[in-house]
Amino acid sequence: MRLEVKGLKELREALNPKRYKMIATRVLNKLGSQSKTAISREVRNTYNIKKDRLDAGFYMRRATWENLAVLLRYSGKTPGLQRFDARTTNRGVTVRVLKTGGRKVVKGAFMPGKIIGIYKRVGKERFPIKRLYGPDVPGMVNKVGEDAAQRVVDEKADKLLGHEIEYELGKK
Repeated sequence: MRLEVKGLKELREALNPKRYKMIATRVLNKLGSQSKTAISREVRNTYNIKKDRLDAGFYMRRATWENLAVLLRYSGKTPGLQRFDARTTNRGVTVRVLKTGGRKVVKGAFMPGKIIGIYKRVGKERFPIKRLYGPDVPGMVNKVGEDAAQRVVDEKADKLLGHEIEYELGKK
């Protein structure tokens, strides 16, 4: 995902380089933080996942004077299916991955008492069994997060840029 803030090129020509870099880094870092929050909120509104589990995989590299770019990276382990409100029934295990959809039954799946996770047998035999996982965090973010980040940049970039210019020019 690549987003650009409009108006920075005109600002570079209008101000001296030191002031330009100060304003640009502040604006980019604020937009990055707000985009990260908006992406997290949008993913949690769509998927049934807890905030701490989702935010554990978010990384933000802030803009500096030498590198005027913000990097948002989403990584981490794929959450197990038990993280999506799993319940044991007679037919298997039910989970609710999406908030808009209903509960889905994973037929033949089971949750052992002392081991964390949802498992399903591969064949008719007792072993082997495989662990079941939900959607991965980068996939969730790519599906719904890009629009949220673009909205933040479109709505707030001009306001933040104007505020930072006024602040910087108001200093002695």
